[in-house]
Amino acid sequence: MMRIPKSVLVIVASLGVAGCGAPDRVLFVTTTAIGISADAKTRSANIGYDRYEVFVGPSYEKGGVPPVYARIVSDLNILNPKIIQLYATGDAARLATGGEAKDENKLKGSKRIMFFGTGTNFGLRAAFTPQGPDSINIGYRRQEFSLIPIGKAGAEKTGDKEDVYPSVLAKLNLNVDIKTTFDNKVGLSQFFATGDAAETLAKKPSIQQLFADEAANALGASIVECVVSTDENTTKIKNWIESSNSEEEMKERVEKLEAEIEKISSKVDSIEFLTCEEHADKRSEVVNNLKAGGEDIDS
Repeated sequence: MMRIPKSVLVIVASLGVAGCGAPDRVLFVTTTAIGISADAKTRSANIGYDRYEVFVGPSYEKGGVPPVYARIVSDLNILNPKIIQLYATGDAARLATGGEAKDENKLKGSKRIMFFGTGTNFGLRAAFTPQGPDSINIGYRRQEFSLIPIGKAGAEKTGDKEDVYPSVLAKLNLNVDIKTTFDNKVGLSQFFATGDAAETLAKKPSIQQLFADEAANALGASIVECVVSTDENTTKIKNWIESSNSEEEMKERVEKLEAEIEKISSKVDSIEFLTCEEHADKRSEVVNNLKAGGEDIDS
């Protein structure tokens, strides 16, 4: 059976959440692919890492989110790789992160659908001479996306309520150490958490210090704010992709969509383009271009 590329799944999932969803269930998915190879004859080594984490579930009016926690740790060693992976939900996620198992009052009241996801791709290729590394190629790509409704909390009698933004947290560390063909390590540590699990992790001194250091190092870096606002063109693109008659056709349509986005703005990924307010005019242009190319995208 043909596999749908993960980029297709992420785009379709984000569009589905941006349109409509059922907040009475939780979808929590992680998928990991690791490839390691070395060849003494060609004096080369290759390491590949691919991971996606997706949470789709309810966000409650008081700011509560069902807790989930996923973590993977590996040295990606050529000869003796070590991989540790953890996946937990509910009270298990609370306990795994150092919190307490308890009935959380925030998980009550009205609820709306939310989405939180990350995608990470890393690749390394190195060639060696008897003296050491001769050439090294490293590729890294990561996407992080959340679409989370704002809740309300405060005094019920007075009606004096304030906005509450539910908690999510994601972290990735990569450390590369290249020496010889069979002596290469890529220290990898990654986690993904929501709700109480995210808040418990955020309270840990090591995590707080990490964010403080990164914030200090990032002064002067440009920040682009995305105001989520979908429109009729988002819906048209969503319906066009989901109406595909086969997995192969869905793949082709997503590739066409990404090609049109690339023509207009090469620095914007598909999810940001389809859901951010600032790209509304360009979404209309993409729909018109697809129609001009013979695609039935009016419905």
